[in-house]
Amino acid sequence: MSRAAETMTDFGCRWIQEAPKFGLYTVFYCRERETVEKVMAEANAKHPRSLVKDIIPVGKAWVEGFMMRQIKEKFEETFSSAEDCFHQIDRDGGGTLDLKEFATGLVQLGIWLRPHELRGFFRKIDQDGSGQVDLDELQDFWDEY
Repeated sequence: MSRAAETMTDFGCRWIQEAPKFGLYTVFYCRERETVEKVMAEANAKHPRSLVKDIIPVGKAWVEGFMMRQIKEKFEETFSSAEDCFHQIDRDGGGTLDLKEFATGLVQLGIWLRPHELRGFFRKIDQDGSGQVDLDELQDFWDEY
C-alpha cells in the first residue's frame, strides 16, 4: 500500500483501487496520480468515453483554495458583504470571533467542516495568530477569494 493510502486509512477511509462494477463512483479526493489514472482507464474500458481525461485534479495543492472559494460562495449566497457576515456570526457582539463562535456560525450557514479543516480555515483567516478573527481579517478573506 502506498504511503498516501496508508495515511488515508488513518482517517478511516480507503481509496478504491479499481472501478466499481455498478453504480456511481468518484476519485475526486484521491490525490495519487497512478490510482486516478488506473480507475479512469478501467472506467473508460467498461464505459467508453464516460470520463474526460484530466478532469480530476491530482495532488493536494488545489484543495485549500477550492475549499476557501466554496466557503466564500456560501457566504455570498447569504450575505451582501464581509461586514454583514461578520456581524451575523458575532452573536455576542464582542467584535471578534473565537474558534467556537466561528464554528457555530459556519454550521448555522450549513458549512460543515471536519475539526482539522475548521482549525486550518480558522488559522488561515486569523492572520495575526491571536486566536480571534476580527472584521478586518474576515474582510481580507472575503477580498482574496
